[in-house]
Amino acid sequence: MSNLTFTNERARALADFYSKRDLVAQRAATMDKLAITAGEAIIDIGSGPGFLSEDLAAATGPQGSVLGIDISEDLVAFSHTRATADWLGFQQADATALPVQADCFDVATCTQVLEYIPDALSVLTEIFRVLKPNGRAIIVATDWDTVAWHSEYPERMVQVMKAWEGHCAHPSLPRTLGPLLRTAGFQVTNVSMYPLVNDTYHSDRYSYGASKLIHDYVVNGGLVPKSTADAWLSELASLDAAGQYYFTSSRMFFSVRKPD
Repeated sequence: MSNLTFTNERARALADFYSKRDLVAQRAATMDKLAITAGEAIIDIGSGPGFLSEDLAAATGPQGSVLGIDISEDLVAFSHTRATADWLGFQQADATALPVQADCFDVATCTQVLEYIPDALSVLTEIFRVLKPNGRAIIVATDWDTVAWHSEYPERMVQVMKAWEGHCAHPSLPRTLGPLLRTAGFQVTNVSMYPLVNDTYHSDRYSYGASKLIHDYVVNGGLVPKSTADAWLSELASLDAAGQYYFTSSRMFFSVRKPD
């Protein structure tokens, strides 16, 4: 699916990352847009550590159901250890071939997943297939080329971020996502932006966790010399200490509906 892999250790690291307050707030914004009602059947595609699935299960209640799908066996296993609701389940599967019947879900979510799958249209076609007529979905994706991250060494910042773009198949997916959704058959009902803004390099902020993931990816992949990546990471802490830290990234929310 992507150039990122998730061992059990990395699954737990990802779970810690998704516990940061910026991503907790993003999940709350996602829930607001979905406006889940009791009794709805929901599929969460690319459920990761299962946090959004848990929120969805709390909203739909025991009259409904939530199925989290992820390609990573370790992330699915981790999610199972956390799940407490009987109507919440997780399954390992490929998003391009969902193991469920057609027309059986009221709601589908796909958050920060589609850009990692080379055949994005196949995923959207599958989401369309499994939704009931008039069912709705939300797709969330980042255009990594729009990240603004202050550095006194801009050439090094560009070097690291361009290397990082290789971690996913479609680093600028939002630019072409609308046409893909319409090709899959969806009506696009709303497109909006959710900003992540950090003016401090604190361990509870999104950019802190992201910087660690980026550093490990570019170093372990041999994409950037370790000395360069180490200096890049060190500068972020130095900028924060000097009161000069700044990071922004925009998540794009595409709300869609399957026609009757």
